[in-house]
Amino acid sequence: MDLATSVAFWSAIATACSAVFIGWQAWETRRTAQASRKAATDSRDAVKIANATLELATEQAQQSAILVKDSIRARLDIKAPAVSMTIRQKHSDTAVDFLIKRHDGPQAFGVMDFAEDALFELPRDNDTLIYAVYEVAFHNDGLVPVSVRSASMGSRSGGFFRWLDTIRVPVGESVNAVMAIGTSVEEWAMALDNKTPSPARGFWETVRNGETGVQLSQEFHVEAPMIQPVEGGSNGDTYRIPGRTRAPRMLASIVIDAQERAYVIAGIPVESLVPTVEEADMLTQRGHQPILNN
Repeated sequence: MDLATSVAFWSAIATACSAVFIGWQAWETRRTAQASRKAATDSRDAVKIANATLELATEQAQQSAILVKDSIRARLDIKAPAVSMTIRQKHSDTAVDFLIKRHDGPQAFGVMDFAEDALFELPRDNDTLIYAVYEVAFHNDGLVPVSVRSASMGSRSGGFFRWLDTIRVPVGESVNAVMAIGTSVEEWAMALDNKTPSPARGFWETVRNGETGVQLSQEFHVEAPMIQPVEGGSNGDTYRIPGRTRAPRMLASIVIDAQERAYVIAGIPVESLVPTVEEADMLTQRGHQPILNN
């Protein structure tokens, strides 16, 4: 074999080997890429499975926590009070009387006569107190006697009003009471002139037996200022509480808020024990009947 032929032969051999090597390298590259893609897919699947497992575990833990809270509530609810306050007066939510106490007057509150207008001049009567009076009843529908306390509660006798700290409501019975809520003439006038909400607010709550239990409470307020301005007052601004026959009839309607329910353990309210809407839905689906704040 001459030199030229030999060179051509070995060149062909080298070219063939090179082609074989390149083909093998391409095949290895494809195989490595396929393996990488499979590994990535397996990794994504593993992450999805892990996330699903974590979500399931979290959901189960949350449900377990909800059931534990429901069990604690159930034990507290066994001796929980079940008392409510209703208006018992003829004119439903309007005041039946007003109490007036001037800063230089006697300590007792005198009940206002609706037949006469009481006039108040500012700044002379800035500190005079005006309270709206409402007749209410407390009903005990629970299994245990209940004591109710309120800074707004009292009783009337002989034309005067005296405050009461607490009243006792036996099981299955109703007890009548009087609620008086108000503030100074100055604050009444400011609310009227500025068209702001009435500053007169009150509340009642049940008295717990011990450091652990359920406590009910409820707030209420006067819907609008109960006084109106008088034109041509002698000095400064003059206001009055209109009598029943005067128009417009401003007799201080009472607004009663929703009752609140608090779970107390060792003297500390535990807000997390009150079920949320989502928790209530879950418990309902499981056949439980959670008690929500109204």
